[in-house]
Amino acid sequence: MRTLLRASICLGLLGLGCDQLAPTNTEPPLPSKLQRDAALALVRGLDSVGRVDRADAKLMTFDEYVRVAGPVRTHSGDPQATPTVGFGLTLGQERPVWAVAISGQVWPSGRVPVFFGAAPSATPTPYPPYRWAIFLIDAVPGTLMVIGDAGVGDVWPGVFANLPNHRVAP
Repeated sequence: MRTLLRASICLGLLGLGCDQLAPTNTEPPLPSKLQRDAALALVRGLDSVGRVDRADAKLMTFDEYVRVAGPVRTHSGDPQATPTVGFGLTLGQERPVWAVAISGQVWPSGRVPVFFGAAPSATPTPYPPYRWAIFLIDAVPGTLMVIGDAGVGDVWPGVFANLPNHRVAP
């Protein structure tokens, strides 16, 4: 009888431990015109994305993105230049966004430089690509909103693991 009781207790404790290890998505669903795969495909098809070594997408509100990742950082063509922080996008926006992380080759300012008031250049940017970027897709219309950040030091944005992930509302 004691052996049966011990076995029952061990199985019960093991079951409790497994429940806590299993990933659960307790975030409320958010509206989105796009599903995850469509958000990934949208970003992969952009001219500013070259080779893709890894890609992932998470649905969240813009506020959640800023709280975890910090403000939007606008990068110039030169990966060694300091990014501009802020870009006029701030907290107070409950709009749903897909944060799509790409590693491989990314040019946050585009591969071909933009010239204002002069003839456009037909040659690609002289700068090397960034190694990763997080693109923010406005989930309701399903369009690119902004590149939230990019980097060259690592091969994947470290903050991406900490971002929440909501389900798409039915």
